[in-house]
Amino acid sequence: MGKAGKELRPFPATPQERKEGKLMTEREKATSSVVAVYRNHSNADVAVRALEKGGIPIRKISIIGRDFQLKEDVQGYYRPSDAAKEGASFGAWFGGLWGLLMGFGMFLVGHLL
Repeated sequence: MGKAGKELRPFPATPQERKEGKLMTEREKATSSVVAVYRNHSNADVAVRALEKGGIPIRKISIIGRDFQLKEDVQGYYRPSDAAKEGASFGAWFGGLWGLLMGFGMFLVGHLL
């Protein structure tokens, strides 16, 4: 029995142990961890990708670092008014083209009757 009278629920440990039918208790799961130190973020990222390919869910992996800097190059801002202008422009072209085609079609239908 675990804390507060709760029974420890078995949990598959690794893909290999799952195949073999071995199980890990919640306590073993909570106290087992792997720690690695990398010189830079790109090396840590490679390690995370390798762990993911090895069958470890990405949500179970954490990276702790220091002095990490994210650089962003802002190219501009997109405002709702910009979207409205773009939509109006597209609508004008589409409506004009559709109107020309319909007008030409009515012209042909009128002459054929």
